[in-house]
Amino acid sequence: MKKAILSAIVVIAFGGYYFFKKISAQDVPLTPISETPTPTSIEPNPTQLPIPVPTPTPEPTGQYKNGSYTGNSINFFYGTMQVRAIISGGKLTDVKFLKYPNDRPTSVEINTQAMPILKSEAIKSQTANVDIVSGATDSTIAFNESLGSALQIAKN
Repeated sequence: MKKAILSAIVVIAFGGYYFFKKISAQDVPLTPISETPTPTSIEPNPTQLPIPVPTPTPEPTGQYKNGSYTGNSINFFYGTMQVRAIISGGKLTDVKFLKYPNDRPTSVEINTQAMPILKSEAIKSQTANVDIVSGATDSTIAFNESLGSALQIAKN
């Protein structure tokens, strides 16, 4: 009996909501969108000056020397982190993980999720100051230190 009463209340509430929405939608007046004329053809104006074309600016060469630079091996609670920074065109283009914690299933799970994020953020920011990846705080700190040492070598 209780189930039947509860079901009836739910059905009545849903029906009331449906009709309320239907009535509310009818109260809103619809106004037509005014059309703006679009030109069908553009006639050149002989009195206009030609539009100047900007000259391309040379692309900055970057802040690092080209090459491959190995960072310090950083020991932390869960293991060791070491990365290699690849510099091309004066910019950080790739980060290779030489050492990372992979001796425990949890470490493998955490680092397989964190490493691509760390790598892409470092390349995007062109620095070793990558925001901490949630759930991989220690790995992020070790990554930042190892990459920072590699990029410091690349600057000199």
